[in-house]
Amino acid sequence: MTVVRPVALAFAALFVAAGASAQSATPTPEIAGFIVTYAPGTAEAANANIAARRLSDASRQVARSGLMAKRGPSVGLGYQRRLSVGGDVLRATRLLALDEAAAARAALAAQPGVARVEYDYVLQANLRPNDTRYAEQWAMTDADAGLRAEAAWDLSTGTGVIIGVLDTGIARHTDLDANVVPGYDFITSVTTAGDGNGRDADASDPGDFANGRNSSWHGTHVAGIAAARGNNAAGIAGLAFSAKVMPVRVLGRGGGTTSDIADAIVWASGGAVAGVPTLSAANAADVLNLSLGGPGTCTSALQSAIASAASRGVPVVVAAGNDARDAGAYTPANCPGVITVAAVGANSARASFSNFGAVVDVAAPGVSILSTANAGTQVPGAENFLAYSGTSMAAPYVSATLALVQARRTALRLSPLTVADQEALLKRSTYAAAAGCSGCGAGLLSAQAAVQAAGGASTTPTTPTNPTTPTTPTTPTTPTSPGTTFTQTFLNLTASTGTQMRTSLNVPAGARDLRIETSGGTGNADLFVGQGTAPTTAQATCKANAAGNAGLCAFATPLAGTYHVLINATAAFSGMTLKISYVQGGSTTPATFANDTDVAIRDNATATSAIAVSGRAATLSAPVTINFALKHPASGELKVELVMPDGLVLLLHNRAGGATPNLAGRVSLQAPGRAANGTWTLRVTDQVTGNTGLIDRWSLAF
Repeated sequence: MTVVRPVALAFAALFVAAGASAQSATPTPEIAGFIVTYAPGTAEAANANIAARRLSDASRQVARSGLMAKRGPSVGLGYQRRLSVGGDVLRATRLLALDEAAAARAALAAQPGVARVEYDYVLQANLRPNDTRYAEQWAMTDADAGLRAEAAWDLSTGTGVIIGVLDTGIARHTDLDANVVPGYDFITSVTTAGDGNGRDADASDPGDFANGRNSSWHGTHVAGIAAARGNNAAGIAGLAFSAKVMPVRVLGRGGGTTSDIADAIVWASGGAVAGVPTLSAANAADVLNLSLGGPGTCTSALQSAIASAASRGVPVVVAAGNDARDAGAYTPANCPGVITVAAVGANSARASFSNFGAVVDVAAPGVSILSTANAGTQVPGAENFLAYSGTSMAAPYVSATLALVQARRTALRLSPLTVADQEALLKRSTYAAAAGCSGCGAGLLSAQAAVQAAGGASTTPTTPTNPTTPTTPTTPTTPTSPGTTFTQTFLNLTASTGTQMRTSLNVPAGARDLRIETSGGTGNADLFVGQGTAPTTAQATCKANAAGNAGLCAFATPLAGTYHVLINATAAFSGMTLKISYVQGGSTTPATFANDTDVAIRDNATATSAIAVSGRAATLSAPVTINFALKHPASGELKVELVMPDGLVLLLHNRAGGATPNLAGRVSLQAPGRAANGTWTLRVTDQVTGNTGLIDRWSLAF
């Protein structure tokens, strides 16, 4: 089982001393056991009791074999439980080194009916503590890297939204208690829990001290960043200070396992987990924050849990990690469907410790962030405030922003956004880092822009004075098939100084590349666009107000709904053109894409086979089924990966050892919000010298 630790403390709850190098030696994963999945149709897959008996016997055989004792004392392995997302958990009696775990994994994979064996990684908190206490919360208002919080608060403070904080639990704090709703403790190991029992309804933090390290109170710090009380003449203000926090304890002494975290994601988002009371829709979290992680691949258990949350409209926000490395090598930052957050400092540059890369979606402040904490070195003591640094601190700013967005839409009686739409809105609402921030995704988080985009401004649009009516537009093209472009053009627009023109259009779900642009003529016209609500010259989703008539508001993945257009005559203009266009979204009817061309798998080399997908909806919503057939005399030598159109790499089959010929696989992938159209690549690597084979065929269905 994978043990996960809070990301505000650095992966594996790492505290980096002052003056330490930002990048350490290549981290190796800690492994607590295994998640075994039986093939569909087997008795073990259908009946957890049968699986428990089979795996208990297999565990004893593996333990007696000595395969897991290469780096330390002998180790036991035992059956624990079936996960809510499928798969059965086996727990080792101590953490395993990678070579120990690999040998045991191969033995388990050879058991009859077993389809997949994955590591249960140990993950850690991602925070970097700092003894310096700041008198102000610079992240709220800083000109270079701030959240523009005060302008966001004019429209929303998060009322009615619940933020699930999957972390170390929570300690009592007067600046936080009133905003806390009941949660749950999902830690199954009594030793890791440190509270005398396993899973229970008490999500309080008894202290996560371990291995000579003091308790971090990481979950309390993260919760305060998101939703500490505001306007109460004391302490700090959380970004969504009218929202509620649901503490879900998944990290304890030494971290937490991916299997526990997967169950917690399902439960907190309103799903069912055996042995735990299911939350009503009203009491479930609306957004989940995971400031935790560690090196490793995204397990199918985590993928399924994240997809389960997304199916209920609940986004999962995760910290990128604190090793100054590519976040694509860290989980759950590399899981499909999550919103991965890097950290920046007050100068807007990426923090020296922050992970980066293609899987990062946005960046937010994460250096010297003041929040609620506790003075106890082991068990809870007096409450206090401390400044921490880490991607764990950046992630709750994103979670809180989503809370502000959802509360704003509720107040305006607008329908909830899908998880994909929430991610797209966040990315559209970012701004560029003045100091540059490579590997930081779409840019720096702006709570103000996100809330404005959620439903328009709070000010009432001014009534145009002396408005002029645009000429009759050209007859718009009507999209009839995926990929068709809708276009509507207004020609020869003319207006006197101070007058305004308005129009609007409805954009259907699945549309892409919405462009609203002005051009030509003479004078000075400014363009303002509002999504959902009419814009003003002071408040708009997009502004294009440079000198002259040239203006463009572009939305790569526009939200479905009404877009309102305002043209303001800063100076008189004439002969100008307004053009509105978007590309109709692709089909969502299931289709299969296949490649039957044989590709040679050379000895100790990598082979690739590509499938070009087009004509689908811009982003994935339904599961993708991948089927592949490989011919090879020793399939245990092969690693099989899928490269998605946006570059995300997913492990479909890992080298397991053994000389079983040929390999056929069927994998169901949940990746809501990821790009659907483009080139999908199957990548097969022969990792042992002596054999060759070929990719016989493979296919995608969605």
